[in-house]
Amino acid sequence: MSNTPFKDKNSYENYVAHLKQLYVEAETTIEKFPSSSNTERLSLFSKAAGARFRLFDAFHDRYDITDELFGATIVPVALGLFAMANTLLALWEAGYMLAIKAGMLRNDCEQHGDQAVLHFQASIAASAFVFVGFFKSVVSLVTRTGFTLLDGWKKPKEDRFYEDIGEKMEDTVNKMEDTVNKMIDKVARVCRLKG
Repeated sequence: MSNTPFKDKNSYENYVAHLKQLYVEAETTIEKFPSSSNTERLSLFSKAAGARFRLFDAFHDRYDITDELFGATIVPVALGLFAMANTLLALWEAGYMLAIKAGMLRNDCEQHGDQAVLHFQASIAASAFVFVGFFKSVVSLVTRTGFTLLDGWKKPKEDRFYEDIGEKMEDTVNKMEDTVNKMIDKVARVCRLKG
């Protein structure tokens, strides 16, 4: 682990090492999340979000700028797609429930109303994260650029780059992809989606 980019790696490899460090920091929170109460979940989330909510700090390096650019572009688009999918699923479940109530379809003994509410709640939460994340990243790009111009690059105190000696870059990317897939599976199980 290091608080500066590795000199023997190119920009892509250093950014993957930076993402790996963020993943390692988030891993403990991700592991605690499913078994926590709602109050503990909110506390875990607020601590994680608070650690990333930096509007008045200078940038550490170009990888910090890339994080903000992704936070203003890719993350809102992905969450927006998730919100749209959940809205469509909520409408589908609500329509299915109404069709059963109207006698157009047989009752399959599933709680379509509950599913509709669950999908609608997920859609609202994702939409809120889209707005907050986009707003934070756009404002941060402006303010942090100003502080960087005034004060220069900020010297990081915490580790920002992770290096597992002997681990290949492809292995790191595959592990991160597996973790994302596991999280998607957990969300699908919670929402009772098949596939």
